[in-house]
Amino acid sequence: MKNLLEIFQIIYRGNPEKIELLDKAILNKGNSKFAQFYEGLATGKIKSDLEAAQLIYKASPTDPKYRQLKSRFRKRLFNTLFLLDATDTLAEDENRNLFVQMQKQWSLTLIIYQHKARKTAINMARNLLILCGKYEFHRLATDIAHFLWKDAVLRQDMKNITHYETQRKKHEAFSRAEREAEEIFLKSRLQLKQKEEGLEVSLSLEKDAEKLVQLAEKFPSAEVYFYMYYIWILQYREQGNYRAMAQICRQAQKQIRNFTYWPDADKIHTFVIQEMYAAWGQKDLKAAAHLIEQNEKGLKKNFPVWLELMELYFLTASYARDYTRMLSIYNRVSEQALIHEMEPEAKGKWQLFRAYLYLLFDCRVLKSAPADPRMHKEDMAHIRWDKNIKKQWKLLFLLSDMVVLRKPDTAIFRANQGLKTQAKGYRNQAAIRRAVFLKLLERLHKANYSEKQLRLTDKYYQQLRTTHKPTSTHMRQLEVIPYEHLWEILLKYFTTPR
Repeated sequence: MKNLLEIFQIIYRGNPEKIELLDKAILNKGNSKFAQFYEGLATGKIKSDLEAAQLIYKASPTDPKYRQLKSRFRKRLFNTLFLLDATDTLAEDENRNLFVQMQKQWSLTLIIYQHKARKTAINMARNLLILCGKYEFHRLATDIAHFLWKDAVLRQDMKNITHYETQRKKHEAFSRAEREAEEIFLKSRLQLKQKEEGLEVSLSLEKDAEKLVQLAEKFPSAEVYFYMYYIWILQYREQGNYRAMAQICRQAQKQIRNFTYWPDADKIHTFVIQEMYAAWGQKDLKAAAHLIEQNEKGLKKNFPVWLELMELYFLTASYARDYTRMLSIYNRVSEQALIHEMEPEAKGKWQLFRAYLYLLFDCRVLKSAPADPRMHKEDMAHIRWDKNIKKQWKLLFLLSDMVVLRKPDTAIFRANQGLKTQAKGYRNQAAIRRAVFLKLLERLHKANYSEKQLRLTDKYYQQLRTTHKPTSTHMRQLEVIPYEHLWEILLKYFTTPR
């Protein structure tokens, strides 16, 4: 009761009637401006200041009444956010829910301490520190232990000074190791991305992996283990050792599941994605499809990871020449009504996937096409994509023109002549394969789309069959349908009687 009385005095002195929330009493008032603002945001009627000001006041965003309403609405929003029950908003993720609740308790502890309710604050902090130790929330535990140590110093409590200093140093060491592991990993991944983009960088994956192994031996936390396993996976992927890569993915999942209360436990799905890439690298498309079917249901609550898995599923079906399944996967993603919520790069990929499905439909490979309207050349001018995806669309429009009109823009062939002379100097396999495929398309166009008139295509076709297909969803390397498969589809289309 003493603690309760201390907290009550804080609230009593703080005029609780002045605390503004977005509660039912406010939101159920039909004529309330707050209710109108809330309803407009909830239904999507409000997406900008202009729309909000017009809807509520029929005025401009600079109108003083609207600006005051927006300021007060924002204040109420933050007050309400702090009081929301994490068990409702994060019900599907128990570990994250527990961590958020403890962070909230820590914030309340500091507020209570600032209002001179010292005994209550210290008692709450002690309980929190015990829980942080149990659940291995090292970064939060470091702050709490320092808070308790500082209080003990001010009171000259020698016994607790020593105790909390020991606690702080222990959790601080783990916290520092976790940050160091994250830094090592992120720098290595940045180097790999720069290399993928054609930049000259010196990789240090092996040395970085050794550093992370040493950290994991000294500070065995879920966070350190996660980065240690992940950098091994990147190392094996770079080496092309996909068997070892798949083995590490399985080992990582097994090891990290031992850390029951890790708040970032959803990161374990990263290893499912990487195991998919490993199956791809081993050309084991059945294993890749099986992995997706095993894990898809559990990943739906984590939309970005589920979406990446669906990208891989779509491409796996493509590489296995299961074009009907490709259409089914596309429809499943579009039915989720989440395509509009995607990041620009992901949205660009799925638009490209849809366009390839239309190409398959035009080539009479599919009996039906996606329901969405197809993209036209003039749409390209309104989309801010990078040069890699623009190359993909140019190739796609070329293929579409060849199939539908037999009148392609031959400028792409002329541009390819200059690239062909530098084929040996290409930095990546994807560029070589693209150049070879364009050479085949040029021959087909010159032969007037007649197989009988085709000349000197076998060497290019064999080159596509024998070179390694990129196992990546990065736009620079992406082949939605492998070029040799596309070539076979085109030949069959032009030689089959109509």
